Amino acid sequence: MGFWNDFKARRKYKSDLAAYNFEHDEWRRDAEIFKKCLDALNILAKGKDAADDSLMRKDGELTIWTGVGRIRIPARTPSRYRGGSSGFSFPVTKGVRFRVGATRGTLVQGESYLAEAEQGEVVLTTQRIIFNGEKNSQEWLLGKLNGISRDPTNRAFVINSGNIKKTHGLSFDRDTGREFSRFVSMAMKIFEDGLPEMISEMQDIIKRSAEAEPKPPAQILPARQIKAIEG
Repeated sequence: MGFWNDFKARRKYKSDLAAYNFEHDEWRRDAEIFKKCLDALNILAKGKDAADDSLMRKDGELTIWTGVGRIRIPARTPSRYRGGSSGFSFPVTKGVRFRVGATRGTLVQGESYLAEAEQGEVVLTTQRIIFNGEKNSQEWLLGKLNGISRDPTNRAFVINSGNIKKTHGLSFDRDTGREFSRFVSMAMKIFEDGLPEMISEMQDIIKRSAEAEPKPPAQILPARQIKAIEG
């Protein structure tokens, strides 16, 4: 019985430890990004750019963040015919047949999607989201944004903006996408509520994040060790 309890305790501890390591790694990544956000906010508060770029800025515009990503442009899968008929054939002479009555059916338009295009620089400012590539460039005005959605991995983003007719997007590697997700939310907050409000909120986020740091699992002592301790 003691051996079996020992075995189950060790197995549970290993499972709990694996879950803790994953959760703590996720927490650490966010904690590091929140610190970067606060550092950027403090620089912006001095009227300076928080990141370097080659952007021609508008009056009062400051750079918040830069990174490398890919633009996602509207595309469509090939159209196809559905419900066609091969018709029928009849012999004309030896080895020769005519086929008549064939129809291609109804043309079904391809489905629209966002295709990854070229890689370039992504710049986030207090007024815009900008993509600069060799062949493609795009900007989304924060004041015209209708929404930004992302996939669960933080890699692919869909951006809807009133200043662009067709929906475009951006994609990143996992770590850069995670950082972009936090910084773009911060940029929208700055645009809507102002820099002082965002600084106060980020300080509170960092405080609450520290309080929510995952704790390692407590290892349950095997039965034989408990008996040895108890004498």
